[in-house]
Amino acid sequence: MLALSQRLTLGLVVAVIAMIADPSGPLGVVGAAYATSMFVLGCVTNVMAFARAISRSRTEVVEVSSIWFPTGSVMERGLRRQLHGATIAQFVIGVIGAGVRPFTLAAFGVLAFLAGMGLTGLCSARYGVFPDKPERH
Repeated sequence: MLALSQRLTLGLVVAVIAMIADPSGPLGVVGAAYATSMFVLGCVTNVMAFARAISRSRTEVVEVSSIWFPTGSVMERGLRRQLHGATIAQFVIGVIGAGVRPFTLAAFGVLAFLAGMGLTGLCSARYGVFPDKPERH
């Protein structure tokens, strides 16, 4: 998931450059389609992460905040930093594109960071380490 998030970030750089260079032409449309596909991927992966967290919550103490913003022992520190770094980069790249060419197709770039959020959540929900629920008596 980390590699996918990083590749999507690099692709977003190219897409935002295309949207800035040709805001109302074919390159802008392709860039906006890429950013929109990242948004859709983010929606899907966020739902998948939430569903996985719900199923794990039956036997483990899973906090919603720990899915998208894992702390402590939930996820390895290096992996957490890289996933969050890719998500932040996606957000900044999208905002820069929209700021350079406001009210054009470049505005679609601000939606793309949801892919990073979704992949972070999915990684945490699938592979995160959560404490077991205490037994009820």
